[in-house]
Amino acid sequence: MIGMKRIILLYCLFLGVFISVFSESSNSGKYVVITFTSDIDKHCGTMYYHWIIDSDSLKNRDVYMSPLHLDMEDSTLYSFCVDDNIFYSGRTWNGVYMDSYVKKQNELLSVILKHKRKLMSMKVNLANGKNENISICATPIIADFVACKSCCEKEHPKNTLVYILKDGSEFYYDDSFFLKKEDIEKLMIRFNFIDFRRTFETYSGRVAKIKE
Repeated sequence: MIGMKRIILLYCLFLGVFISVFSESSNSGKYVVITFTSDIDKHCGTMYYHWIIDSDSLKNRDVYMSPLHLDMEDSTLYSFCVDDNIFYSGRTWNGVYMDSYVKKQNELLSVILKHKRKLMSMKVNLANGKNENISICATPIIADFVACKSCCEKEHPKNTLVYILKDGSEFYYDDSFFLKKEDIEKLMIRFNFIDFRRTFETYSGRVAKIKE
């Protein structure tokens, strides 16, 4: 009888832990990462620029897209964003190198590139005679991010929300996205109007513009 009570107790404890873990993971947000690739720099090869959209905003007329930075290394810079709501450009300050966090960012980047789906591609003929091939891809993910306002040394740009991965966040490819035709249609936005290299601007609108 005592043995049976122990089994029931262990089962209840296991169930409680399972429910707790499930509840925590369900609090993660759903996002779509938009990746722009460009081959304009023949010396450096293909360059990647990552932006992020809250999946909920895809239901609205106005779609908000912000830069996603996955190159954070310094603990002080991370604290500035989390505690002071300020994102400073640059990788290092005077804090501790966040080894495990850097590893997590690289793992997230691998997920983004592995599961990306091409939305459109463009070939740009420049006035100087050079050609640029641009691809625009989308990766739906579930993760926790921190959003803070960007800052630079000389001035404070306006309306510049920047997203970084929250330390300790788990992340997953959202395989529930793209199951319906409407999911793809939600992403049919005029991305070609976006200067995607300016990763300290926030854009909005079906025809993407700088957020006023």
